[in-house]
Amino acid sequence: MVTTGNRRLPIGVILAITAAGMTTTAMVSPVVPDVLREYDQSASRAGLVVAAATLPAIIGSPVVGVLADRFGRLRVLRPCLALFGLLGTASAFSPNFTTLLALRFLQGFPTAGLIVLAIVLVSDQWQGRERMKQLGRNAAVLTGSLALLPFIGGIVAATVGWRGVFAMYALAPLVLIPLRGHRDPPAERAEDDLGSESADEVATSRGAIGLLLRTGRIPLALAAGAVTLALGFGWGVTLLPVHAQDHLALGSAARGALVATSAVVATAVALRAEGPLSRFSLERIMVFALACFGIGWLIVAVADRSVPLVVVGIAITGLPQGIVLPALQATIAADAPDRFRGTALSLWGMSIRVGQTVGPVVIVMLLLSLSTLGVFLVGALSTLVGAVLLQWWLVLHERKRKGRIPT
Repeated sequence: MVTTGNRRLPIGVILAITAAGMTTTAMVSPVVPDVLREYDQSASRAGLVVAAATLPAIIGSPVVGVLADRFGRLRVLRPCLALFGLLGTASAFSPNFTTLLALRFLQGFPTAGLIVLAIVLVSDQWQGRERMKQLGRNAAVLTGSLALLPFIGGIVAATVGWRGVFAMYALAPLVLIPLRGHRDPPAERAEDDLGSESADEVATSRGAIGLLLRTGRIPLALAAGAVTLALGFGWGVTLLPVHAQDHLALGSAARGALVATSAVVATAVALRAEGPLSRFSLERIMVFALACFGIGWLIVAVADRSVPLVVVGIAITGLPQGIVLPALQATIAADAPDRFRGTALSLWGMSIRVGQTVGPVVIVMLLLSLSTLGVFLVGALSTLVGAVLLQWWLVLHERKRKGRIPT
């Protein structure tokens, strides 16, 4: 187990790092209309404000992981925190829209480092059921931030204006204070935990990534992460607000509350995630997740204009999100060699960013020919079929393992 020098880094500090990393999207989203109005931009450019900070994470996540494995977690974390705060604060003084986008793009790289390194630090410092418990807490901060940070951003903007929201990034370097006195442990030997792989083969980042993509259930966890986030950000974050406005005729406050419903449920579930994580395999958890998505969206599709039924359906989709995130992180942390745990979890960070990008694109394409109800129905049928197929594969695999069917 890798620790930060001789002392364990407090879980509260790690959770603060995770929350800080979530602010670039969740806290900023309520002020996007204000930003566009300030710079006289059309509503069609709203996506640029958000995507400018998320796209760099696809590239930045694996880079941060490799650097953390090579030079140490805290040696990479400290400059990430400093740059994150500096670039975010500078955005408050942007003279034009282009400058704001450029600063948010640059801020996206250290942001990826915060979220990934928080998970790596948890995985380094705890093992077994306690690791699952702490990863559940971290996942609860991730999902809870989606519900709480937009509210905070809206309050700050209403009080001092949208630039005040970006000025809050000046507080980020305060997280560096409790890191004083902690240091990275000595680097581990390159041949540790490599099995039949030679040290020369994994001497490069490409070799390490190649090894990880052939190790245990890591490939499955990466694919599951991309799919889960594509479903959540596609149907939950992108489609649901449109459906709430166009079909349910809800105002902005009600739309925000509806979108937050799944995040609130996911947060509550994540805080108790160590139980199911210790009892069920990743494959069983994914069957449960796909079934919950399918049932929830089917309820939304048949509810038509019944808002209470829609709330029930969206709440059901929050159940898998609270379990899947810590399950994927725990799987990768357990199966990755200690020396390359940072790289492995950074690949997970990249996979979920891919899912966050692909999901909304799929929704846009489906809405070209279907109503919002139709898209919810497509999502329900697709995920329910996926759950059935995965369960069928698990049954066949179990029978084959027991020798009940020929290989």
